[in-house]
Order: sequence, then structure tokens, then C-alpha cells
Amino acid sequence: MIAGLLLLALGVFALASPWRAYVKMVHYAGAVLLLNGTLLIAVSYTSHSSLRERHWILVESLMDLFFGVILLFNPLLSFIAFPIFIGYWMIGKGMLKTIAAIRLARFIRGWALACLAGILSVAFGVLVIYNPLERSDAITLFVGAFALVMGGLYIFDSLRFRKMTDTVNMMF
Repeated sequence: MIAGLLLLALGVFALASPWRAYVKMVHYAGAVLLLNGTLLIAVSYTSHSSLRERHWILVESLMDLFFGVILLFNPLLSFIAFPIFIGYWMIGKGMLKTIAAIRLARFIRGWALACLAGILSVAFGVLVIYNPLERSDAITLFVGAFALVMGGLYIFDSLRFRKMTDTVNMMF
């Protein structure tokens, strides 16, 4: 629920003030991805999810840590190439979620929603990378729309899966 609300807030901010949102996203994206990667590692070792799910969570956390380090420790490059980094991160996460959802379909409930989230991530990543306008405010609008959609999906999942163990099983 918290992740969904944060994504919704990011989406509203990005749509309301694209240029300011771009600057803020470049500034904080690396730290957020490092934090998310660290939390996913903690979740993978503390949850009671199956070994199959734990491997997918670890792969996702390594992807977040990798992109977080790139964005955090090279601010000038991050400002210039932010759409490329975020676009490839979205595509990578989307492909990982889609593959994991399909492979774990018989083990988890709600796998179709996770698969949909993965497909949407890939679509938004492609839009960010191949944006015909190639302006930071237009790219921020794509990221804002992505945040609204994903935030809505996360909130829907949190309402649908009330118990913590069910929610952890959907996070992979």
C-alpha cells in the first residue's frame, strides 16, 4: 500500500510539474533504487516465500542496486542520460516480472496481475527510451503516467491481499 501511494504521489507530481519532477527524479532515483534493492534483499531472506520466489526477488534487488549505483554516483551522466537508464530499468524490471509471473503461475495467486505489471513496465520503458519528443518534460510525463498506473496496481494488490505473507508473495 505504501509503495502504491508513493508511486501515485510521484505520478501526480510528475504530471503537475514535469521539469521540477525531472530534476528531483534524477537527484533521488539512485538513492531510492539502492534503498529498494536493500529492502528486497531483506524481504527475500526474512519472508517465508518459496526458494523459487526468493531467487526472483534477489535478481530484482541486484538490478535495483546496479541502476541505483549508476544513478547515484555519477550525477552529471545521470542528468543527461536519465531517460535511457530509467527506460532500460523499466524494461529489465518488466521482463523480469513477466517471466517470473509466468514461471511461478502455479505457485502464486494473482500471477496474471503481476504479468500485466511486467508488460506495462516494458511498454513504458520503450516509450521513455524512444520518446519522439526527446524532451525531459515529455519523458517525465511518461514516467508520471507509469507511476500512476503502477501505483494503482500496487494499491489494488494491497487491498486484494490483506495478509503480509500474501503481499510478500506478490512482490517478487
